[in-house]
Amino acid sequence: MKINLKLPKIRLPSRDTTYDLLSELAMLAGFFMFGYGLYLIYPPAMFIICGVCLFLFGYPKRRVK
Repeated sequence: MKINLKLPKIRLPSRDTTYDLLSELAMLAGFFMFGYGLYLIYPPAMFIICGVCLFLFGYPKRRVK
């Protein structure tokens, strides 16, 4: 006896989406490794430098007129 089941179609993400995700994860991993390296050298420097980097990178870009 054969049972007909309808399985949902699974869409794979596009190549561009996968590439963007991997590049974002690589930048995040690099940021954490940089912060950990600073922490090993001098812990307060890690908080100061990584905090400034987060502030500058997260700040919206100015409009160009």
